[in-house]
Amino acid sequence: MKQRLKVLIKSCHSFFSNLSKSIIWIIYVLRHENLTPYIKQKNQPKKLLILANGPKLNECIKNGIPEIECSDIRVVNDFCRSELFFSVKPTSYVFADPFFFSDEMTERHKQIWNAFSKVNWNMTLFVPYLAFTKMTKQILNPNIKICPYHPIPYEGWKSVRFLLYKKGLSMPRPQNVVIPSIFIGINEGYKQIDLYGVDHSWTKEIRVNNNNQVCLINSHFFDNKTPELKPWHKGIGEPVYKMHEILRDLAWMFDGYYKLREYADNIGCRIINKTPDSFIDAFEREIK
Repeated sequence: MKQRLKVLIKSCHSFFSNLSKSIIWIIYVLRHENLTPYIKQKNQPKKLLILANGPKLNECIKNGIPEIECSDIRVVNDFCRSELFFSVKPTSYVFADPFFFSDEMTERHKQIWNAFSKVNWNMTLFVPYLAFTKMTKQILNPNIKICPYHPIPYEGWKSVRFLLYKKGLSMPRPQNVVIPSIFIGINEGYKQIDLYGVDHSWTKEIRVNNNNQVCLINSHFFDNKTPELKPWHKGIGEPVYKMHEILRDLAWMFDGYYKLREYADNIGCRIINKTPDSFIDAFEREIK
């Protein structure tokens, strides 16, 4: 009797927990977004290569990326600030960080918009739904098609979560831009997605200075000089991370990759991490 009561209490707790998460998700989406699916699924005979900005991308390129000429290429964030951007001519680009949609015009912003103005091939830029209008006004190059995506994670029932994923109305928490990059690729119909430059090894570069500030040596493949140790801010004009906060956010990120793996397996899509020494443990590996 006591055991049955425990099971009943646990079931009730699970039901109301999932119900509350579902209600919160619905309220947020109806207030801030919509229920229109923007990512179109189509037959994708090609493979998708995602080239992220980790320093190991240089090693990947040096060793050779065999199918780079016959695959679709997706890049992220500051990739356009490198000369490689105009060599590989990516078919798609993904932004997720609010930095790229801020009103502040830094030198970094200027370099990005200047690079985009020079794009002379067809490229799709994927941005969060709330940034769509701003980006259509910011980027006027007719060669760049801007497509919104819904980044709001749904944390309730798995069956509902997968349904929303398939409709493109939700995704795993986009704690890192690689998460929406992979997710969009799955929903576009790619059967294999290869990852390059996804080092994700920030925990090796975290320090705490004498002012008790969490600092990071943030390296990218396109750096021309050795990166400096700097306080790790949550965003533009925001406070520096506390250690427990950054570890929590990193945990959410790695959990997001496991959710992607689970979804990809359900859909029938292979995700292969081809980055040497990558900290991502959710995907199968194939290192040259």
